[in-house]
Amino acid sequence: MFASVDLVAGDTKPTLISASEFEERALERVRATAGSDELVFRAHMLLSWVSTRLGADFESNVHRPAGITWPGFKILWCLRTAGPLQTRALARLVATTPPTVSSVLNTLERKGYVSRHRLDYDQRLVEVRLTAEGEEVVARTWKAQHEREQAWLEGVDRDLIASVVDVLEVLANRPRPTVGKKGRKRRAS
Repeated sequence: MFASVDLVAGDTKPTLISASEFEERALERVRATAGSDELVFRAHMLLSWVSTRLGADFESNVHRPAGITWPGFKILWCLRTAGPLQTRALARLVATTPPTVSSVLNTLERKGYVSRHRLDYDQRLVEVRLTAEGEEVVARTWKAQHEREQAWLEGVDRDLIASVVDVLEVLANRPRPTVGKKGRKRRAS
């Protein structure tokens, strides 16, 4: 499942561990932990691994060659899909914070892909709009990304793909669990 990695322990020479050996070690740790659920662990580990791997693949093979980043593409895609949006709405749609969105927008604005405008009814609020150049970049980039998406799933049974989509939709629409969630510390008065 995982690519081979070098493990370094202290001053010893790095050793290579295979992907299958890493996975087996991880599963041994889970099995040795009381109350753990191996299937749930594997599902989350694989989901995380695949998500990271796809993001890295799209970034290096599609977005960077187009002169943008994966976060930049996600913002451009949201604007292309939904039309002009406020920064906080973009942050929600790309699952990040408004300061992170603002940082990415600075780059996209310098490149001429987006423009920001204060709203007439409340000058504190900023609306982000896709420019004509941004529309061209996101359309071209999405086409290249979709070709990679298709290549990744080539040969996989469509019913299996539909089952994966069903599971991911359940997770995407589920509220965050409260079990194990740390509460915010209150400030001392």
